[in-house]
Amino acid sequence: MPNPDEATPNVPKGLFVGDHWRFKKGQEFGPFLRDMVVRMLADLVAIPASVVRWEPADYLTFGVGAAVPIVMSIPFDGVSPDVRLQREIHRVYGGVNCDYSELDSTFCPSPMTSPHVWTKPTDLAIVTTAIVAPLVIGLVAGLAEKDHPLAEIALLGTEAVLVAQVYHVLGKFLTGREAPLGSDGMGRYHGPTRITFPAGTPSGHSATLFAIAGTYATYYDSVWVKVVSLATAGILASLLVVDDSHFASEVVVGSMMGYLTARWVVEHRSTKYAYGQNGLPVRLMGVGPVAVRGQGAAFAATWQF
Repeated sequence: MPNPDEATPNVPKGLFVGDHWRFKKGQEFGPFLRDMVVRMLADLVAIPASVVRWEPADYLTFGVGAAVPIVMSIPFDGVSPDVRLQREIHRVYGGVNCDYSELDSTFCPSPMTSPHVWTKPTDLAIVTTAIVAPLVIGLVAGLAEKDHPLAEIALLGTEAVLVAQVYHVLGKFLTGREAPLGSDGMGRYHGPTRITFPAGTPSGHSATLFAIAGTYATYYDSVWVKVVSLATAGILASLLVVDDSHFASEVVVGSMMGYLTARWVVEHRSTKYAYGQNGLPVRLMGVGPVAVRGQGAAFAATWQF
């Protein structure tokens, strides 16, 4: 378990943050598993509590991720943009993807005539591959070379995915939204009155995809790693809409949730972003009022690298 007494200087303020909360290389399995469980429990509280210390890019991502679903869920003239988009997809593709039809659906049987990526069998295969493949690659790399960065990335990615799952399941329970092929396809919100929805807001698929992609994109400085990982997640997430697994707004908020969770986990739990001599230095910037002798008051910007 992390020891607060081992905290290093320059640790930023916030709940459950500091180098003593970071991933530790070379641990035995028992202590490693214990620390990972403790970290994930801490993450569930620390991530929402850190909102007051987000960077501008994080606020922008959250703003878009929250505003788009709200607007797309508003039933203008009785029909929301979400539903209009889904109907247009059905028109273009010549039908619906009955693999995601709900028991009370009025859509099936009228199967989609075009081939589609997301089906019940491929659903399990894609999500399992997205989660398991990076983990296996990381563990193999770790066995080949002790403390290999891929091992750390894989385990942090798993941590980000699991934390994002808790958030997305809670979101689905609170919103209780019908699936694109549920009932009459209007995507109504029922609130916390239903136990489960196979689909719903937010999309757990896109949260998972972007939690993995966000881990790699945040850890590596390479532009190509960022582009390939996020583009792959984006394409697969977009196909969730085309193949009737989720409404577009659900994919947007799920992607935002997965990405922001991964970014926070990597920045606050990886060894790369440590605050001491063995990692990157703290990057702090502040703006505030100052008194200037003989000239009155002014605002000044300060930063440290």
